[in-house]
Amino acid sequence: MAIFHLSAQIVGKGGGRSAVAAAAYRHCAKMEREETAEEIDYSGKGGNAHSEFVLPDNASAWLADFASDHSAAETSAFFWNAVEANEARVDAQLMREFVLALPNELTVDQNIDLVREFVAQELSAHGIVADWAYHDLAGNPHVHLMTSLRPLTENGFGAKRVPILGEDGAPVRGADGKIRSVQFTGGLERLKEMRAAWAEIQNHHLAKQKAQLQWLLDHRDPE
Repeated sequence: MAIFHLSAQIVGKGGGRSAVAAAAYRHCAKMEREETAEEIDYSGKGGNAHSEFVLPDNASAWLADFASDHSAAETSAFFWNAVEANEARVDAQLMREFVLALPNELTVDQNIDLVREFVAQELSAHGIVADWAYHDLAGNPHVHLMTSLRPLTENGFGAKRVPILGEDGAPVRGADGKIRSVQFTGGLERLKEMRAAWAEIQNHHLAKQKAQLQWLLDHRDPE
């Protein structure tokens, strides 16, 4: 029976963690971490059934051009090395990772379609880079979904906080005259919206496969 699970964590430099190392592990791949000239090799790990590196529409050429000629794992290494190079602080946040449980009732190809729809709706449409790996473990198929914390710019990355825009498209200012801002990737409310969307999209894909009514998922915490 399908079980709802969506968890999120921030991967940062604190404690010596690395976005490149995290990506290499998730992709079961070999990657070079440029910051330390270290080769990180998880190519013998196994278990990764499918990987995709997904760019939002009109993504910056510096990344889009690279992605067009390289595999998901190669693009992942290129991107997360760029992220690490951009974040100078020793305690900098590098990525947000989601772990999504996939329904056993769907095939690998059907689950890939499911994840693609979620990524397109909840990340790409919001300008967020999404890097994901599908681990098809017996009884526990799941996805590691690694996402950017900054918007892409022509030459790199923008700020983690972006202006709140009014209906006229102009930045909203507070009583003090300062422009109000919000996290680019959204806060707790946005995470709640994503949890609800993950349940809704799964239910839609299960229904398409004539899933039984009792398989329908609920993202709300049990009372």
